[in-house]
Amino acid sequence: MTFSFGYLIATFLGLGRGNGQTCQRARLISRLTRNCLPTLIGVMLWFTAAVPAQAQYNDCPPLNNIPPNGGEVWLDLTLDQCTHAEPAATSDVIQIQFDAINGDFNVGYYEAVPANATSFGAVVFEGITLTEGVQINNISCSGAGTTPDCDLSGTFDGSPISATASDSDGSVGSTPPANAAPTANAGADQSEVSGTAVTLDGSGSSDSDGTIASYAWSRTGGTGTAGNAVLSDATAVNPSFTDASLTSNDGAVTHIFALVVTDDDGATSVADSVTVTITPPANAAPTANAGADQSEVSGTAVTLDGSGSSDSDGTIASYAWSRTGGTGTAGNAVLSDATAVNPSFTDASLTSNDAAVTHIFALVVTDDDGATSVADSVTVTITPPANAAPTANAGADQSEVSGTAVTLDGSGSSDSDGTIASYAWSRTGGTGTAGNAVLSDATAVNPSFTDASLTSNDAAVTHIFALVVTDDDGATSVADSVTVTITPPLDTEPPVIDEIADVAVDTDSGVNTASVALVANVADNSGEVIAADFSIDGTVIASPYDFSVGTTQVTATAQDSAGNAATPQTFEVTVTDTTPPEAPVVAAPTTRSDGRAEVAGTAEPLSTVTVTFPDASVETAAAGPGGTFEVVSATAQSSGEIKIVAEDSAANRSETTTIAYVGDDTRPTLTISALTGPSNGTFSAAITLSEASTNFDASDLTLTNASATMTGSGTQYSVVLTPDADGTVAVSVGTNRFSDAAGNGNEASNTSSVEYDGTAPTVSITGAPEVLAGASLINVNVTFSESVTGFAAGDITTTNANVVGLSGSGSDYVATLRAFGTGAVGITVPANVAVDAAGNGNLESNAVTIEDQTVEQTQRLIASFMQSRANQLISNQPDLVPFLSGSKQASFGLMATRGVGNFNVATGTKYPVWAQVKGAWSSSGDSDSTYVFGAFGVHRAISKNVLLGATLQFDHIAQDTGASTVSGTGWMLGPYFVAKSSNHPLYFEGRLLYGETTNDISPFGTYEDRFYTTRMLANLKVAGDLSMGTTILSPFLDASYSTEDQHSYVDTLGNTIPGQDFKLGQVEVGLDFSQMLSVNTGELELWGGVSGIWSYSNGTGSVTTADPAYEGGRARVELGFNRQITAGQSVTGAAFYDGIGAAGFESYGLSLGYQLQF
Repeated sequence: MTFSFGYLIATFLGLGRGNGQTCQRARLISRLTRNCLPTLIGVMLWFTAAVPAQAQYNDCPPLNNIPPNGGEVWLDLTLDQCTHAEPAATSDVIQIQFDAINGDFNVGYYEAVPANATSFGAVVFEGITLTEGVQINNISCSGAGTTPDCDLSGTFDGSPISATASDSDGSVGSTPPANAAPTANAGADQSEVSGTAVTLDGSGSSDSDGTIASYAWSRTGGTGTAGNAVLSDATAVNPSFTDASLTSNDGAVTHIFALVVTDDDGATSVADSVTVTITPPANAAPTANAGADQSEVSGTAVTLDGSGSSDSDGTIASYAWSRTGGTGTAGNAVLSDATAVNPSFTDASLTSNDAAVTHIFALVVTDDDGATSVADSVTVTITPPANAAPTANAGADQSEVSGTAVTLDGSGSSDSDGTIASYAWSRTGGTGTAGNAVLSDATAVNPSFTDASLTSNDAAVTHIFALVVTDDDGATSVADSVTVTITPPLDTEPPVIDEIADVAVDTDSGVNTASVALVANVADNSGEVIAADFSIDGTVIASPYDFSVGTTQVTATAQDSAGNAATPQTFEVTVTDTTPPEAPVVAAPTTRSDGRAEVAGTAEPLSTVTVTFPDASVETAAAGPGGTFEVVSATAQSSGEIKIVAEDSAANRSETTTIAYVGDDTRPTLTISALTGPSNGTFSAAITLSEASTNFDASDLTLTNASATMTGSGTQYSVVLTPDADGTVAVSVGTNRFSDAAGNGNEASNTSSVEYDGTAPTVSITGAPEVLAGASLINVNVTFSESVTGFAAGDITTTNANVVGLSGSGSDYVATLRAFGTGAVGITVPANVAVDAAGNGNLESNAVTIEDQTVEQTQRLIASFMQSRANQLISNQPDLVPFLSGSKQASFGLMATRGVGNFNVATGTKYPVWAQVKGAWSSSGDSDSTYVFGAFGVHRAISKNVLLGATLQFDHIAQDTGASTVSGTGWMLGPYFVAKSSNHPLYFEGRLLYGETTNDISPFGTYEDRFYTTRMLANLKVAGDLSMGTTILSPFLDASYSTEDQHSYVDTLGNTIPGQDFKLGQVEVGLDFSQMLSVNTGELELWGGVSGIWSYSNGTGSVTTADPAYEGGRARVELGFNRQITAGQSVTGAAFYDGIGAAGFESYGLSLGYQLQF
């Protein structure tokens, strides 16, 4: 059976007074009203299913009883009024049709009954879902014969629909539909400023079949606080509320309200929501509140209170306090933090005889939107102090071992306005005995006592002492107490283990172990009963213990409850097995194809079988669990006896079994051919053996006046003889020098000999230096083993040098060479350049190589030069912070000490264009150094706290050390910045520079070359000032990183001097101070500082082998003075020590200088 379903809703013209949606729903469920009828064109709903041949009802008359004024309609129709016919088709459909066109309601009903059927049978349609809101829940037909009943139920847009067709009572109709629910409309979303009234609007709500009877508003969500959005009347059409909770710094919040309406039939709507956004108001200026006027005694901390300041629409972001007046001295009322809510100060300048003074402070606050308040003031009156009682301090609680002296400490007692005149100690309690804690002097600052009453078994005791002090005005303090705990002495005496005798036992027959009980006596000074522990090789064992056959060393250890360990005692347990195994039983020995002898038999299971062969070689094997064994000799054997012995695990040996063996007994022979070769050279011969040997080698040869090398194997060998001297050279082989596989020694060979004549003179070169540098002169000795003729300067072969002279004769000569300086110098005398009296040409001499360090020395000189320049460049960088702090004027300075001096010329810091020139020179022994540095800069203020600029720098350095000189001139260019914290006296400066140098070098004082480098410098410095009255503390952090790359070049000698680079990193952290002192005329400034410096360098080339002396971490201290003579003129003196904590670096000095500011 195949089902199909569908629906059709015709267009509404919109002419009625109701809205289209309401009418559409009403028409489908046949709850028709007058308001909807004029616009109704049609609604049709149908269901079909293929069925067999059937009876048919159709063409039913229209329904005409629709009330003229609208309202509910009951549809009644008698099926007998419909045409009934039997179709000819064999398959048709069941159809229930509702056609509400122009008020008509037609039903066509098909009986699903075959022509010859006697019963109807049910047809059910369930869960059919149609679009546009139609849901059919159930269609069912049932009954007998041709009188079935059919029922329809479902919904349309949430409203129920139903219909019934039946011929039993002749009626078809729909049940009265339910009242339609109203529609809530909460109005459009809104947005208002915080503090402005918001009015909700529910007037758009409606009811399609009646009127709205009531409204119910409720807050259902949002990011705002519910308590800030309470409606004026939650049942009104237009309730209102005001959310005044936001400030200008707050973010917007929302309130979501839901509206549910009820119609005149009591139906409620689906809730409709509206979102109201509350935005923050504009910012308002804050109000400063410096707090109430205060009065404090001199020396008492005064805390100002700005916490009463407020901002009606935000928060206070910052506080700015300033002293604006008062009768006191401003320097006595320096605030701890002028930007804090509650800064403090202490004016301790008054004595009890002074009059009260005042300090007036003003407070200005800034809110989180940047608005500032009007200043508010507070007056603080400082009154003179009264005499204060002293404070006793009996020191920290102590704990000492019994018998150790205890010293009490009252030195921490104090008197804020005087001195301590006397001390009074007394014992006030404790668990110890008072007589054991008698003080040496109860009126002393540090009295002492010794409680020696405890032993190691006693519990700790305490002694409590009280201290009262009296000041120089007679006032006494409140007593302060200290508790001293006396602990018992430690038990440090270890227990003692008595000496333990060795144990010896035998095993029973057939057993390999013996059980032994272990006993040790342990004594302890405390009387404690202590059991010993036993171990073998560190493994603890239990007693009794099963010991294996043999000797086992056992260690006994013990420890008392105090952790004291006794000296371990060792003893031996020996278990013996005395039953030897039976003699081995063997079969007749056999011989393998390679001549080796093989023995097999039986012995005691698991015993070790040792076989001794005729050549006295020994082989062993382990008898298996069944006692069988097999042993093969390592080599071929001659005839003789074979002896077999078995040994068990207890080293008990059996009787020896001896058997006879027949082997190879024939001795090998050999012949040596005649020696051949030149009479003044080497000689060779062939050696032939009668049978192969594996132990014949050159050591078996008997040689005369020669040494030999021999190759070959088996039966064929070749020997080469090298004569030792002129004369007869011979070779032979003696008896029994080698053997065959069976061990038979050889018979003697024949002797082969020849005459040798020819000794060539040798020559050696000595006296040459190991290294040289530059174009140096070199003298070497040339020595022959005997007098020669024909030797000349041109016979010497050289590399990177010329022979400029040769003297001598016979066997001894001296050659003079001049090195080129372009590489290692090589010297040799070739063979056959001179002959001895017999006409033998000389042998080639030894080869002499002299290392040329021209390049290395030049590189090391350049590396040292770059290291010095990098350190000078970092040290002489201009201080940029004064451009923001304004702390420097144009100046000229000159300082000198023995062998060292420097000068400094600088413009002032109040202009954006500046210049600075520095110089330094030093002289020590044969070393002179000069360095000049100049800088020009220009900057622009980005803000009052930030400067950006650029600087061009030049420097020149010259170094002379003996004959070596290096000098260079360079430039660097790059940007810099200076910045200051807006809230604190904290300064930042930094620069990034790039540049190049041109340099001249004379490494040996004989020629001069030029080389170039490129370099970079990065620097970052952080510094601050902290004023403490007339003292200024200046902490700083200065980090620098410098690189310099030397370009490779070719020197005058033609050497390529490779490029190398040097990198220097340096971090300095320190604290400087400055103290202004009053003097009769002018000003005297005492200054100094301490800093920690970490330097790190690396690079390539010689830089890697020449670490600067300042490498690593060290500390530096400096102390000096500035004595102003007249305005703008001053004399300076300073002393410094650099290198604290550095093993290889130390620098110190004194200096005196003159400075002129203009």
